Amino acid sequence: MAFTNVLSTLVILLYALGSAGVFWGISASKARVRLMGAMSTWAGLALHTLLAMGVILLTPPEDLSRGHFLQLLAWSILLAYFAGWKVLKSGFISVTASPLALLLFILAFCKSDGAQVEMPGALKELFIILHIGPLYASLGLLALAFGAALLFLHMDRKLKSKAKFTEFDRELPALGVYDRLNHLAVIFGFPLYTLGIAAGFIWAPQVWSGSGGWDPKEIFSLFVWFLYAVTFYLRIVRGWRGRKAALLLIAIFSISLFSLLGVNLFMPTRHGFSAAAVI
Repeated sequence: MAFTNVLSTLVILLYALGSAGVFWGISASKARVRLMGAMSTWAGLALHTLLAMGVILLTPPEDLSRGHFLQLLAWSILLAYFAGWKVLKSGFISVTASPLALLLFILAFCKSDGAQVEMPGALKELFIILHIGPLYASLGLLALAFGAALLFLHMDRKLKSKAKFTEFDRELPALGVYDRLNHLAVIFGFPLYTLGIAAGFIWAPQVWSGSGGWDPKEIFSLFVWFLYAVTFYLRIVRGWRGRKAALLLIAIFSISLFSLLGVNLFMPTRHGFSAAAVI
């Protein structure tokens, strides 16, 4: 346990250094500082991967805590950012990757002790693979698209208003890079989200038989799926690009984040992190 805490502290430190290095390096146009920030982020991801593998391989599903789930979510998001960086070869991805990973990992570290999450009685491992795994992967892609959409809107506003570019703006890539990233996130993220939601509804009767009624998180999840499906259709079939597509992805990620965290905090839900709930 002590070793895990030390490793977690190192991950938080590396993500914090990565966040500071990337922003300082871009704002001051210091390539070496930016590189050091990126290296700190990837080093944090490497240690984070060790922690995540330990959770997956060594922790029984019934012993997973809320901190474990948040830690795995942060890891999934960083993994999606790393995949996006490999595809596009663009350093801008780390601008939003490091701060988001830092925030989620700190939350995970603070919640490492506490209520355990009761998993479905049958096929717990398969439940994680088919429900939680695809959902976390799709949320990672959504987070990647969210960061790209914010930067797209920032640069689009600058270009249309003909405002003076800062050093930070000059280091960012063309608008088409963000749009391509969002396109890839929708193509791969929507099928994963659909699989995760479908698996959850298949397992729900086994977990809450006789409880009846719709849960707030289920309603929000279906609403997110509907918006995701609309975005998928508009981008793939209708060829939507640019500002409207970016706004849609920001809305989808924001609602997803509220469904994941806000519903647990502000609404009664069977998916809460309590002694008798499943996420």
